[in-house]
Amino acid sequence: MKRSLAILTALMLTASPLSADDSKSPLPSDEEMQQLGDIAQRWMRSFAEKMSPMVEQLREMVDDMSAYEAPEMLPNGDIIIRRKPDAETAEDEAPSIEL
Repeated sequence: MKRSLAILTALMLTASPLSADDSKSPLPSDEEMQQLGDIAQRWMRSFAEKMSPMVEQLREMVDDMSAYEAPEMLPNGDIIIRRKPDAETAEDEAPSIEL
């Protein structure tokens, strides 16, 4: 997300017309900054709308985030998230085997 915003910012700054007049400040004008802010705001709103259903699905899958430890990266690159030892599991989550 940060990378996309940085790319968007760079594109906006390079897309503004360059002036041959050296008396103009190299900094963007207030109007250009307002336009950039408006574009960034629309982009962030669109991104949040697209991510909202996925975040809701994750929230349903993971019930309570406080029941898990911080993510840990193993030497082989795998990332694991362990359940805290004292975390209670719901009865419906407990594995059951029918024989």
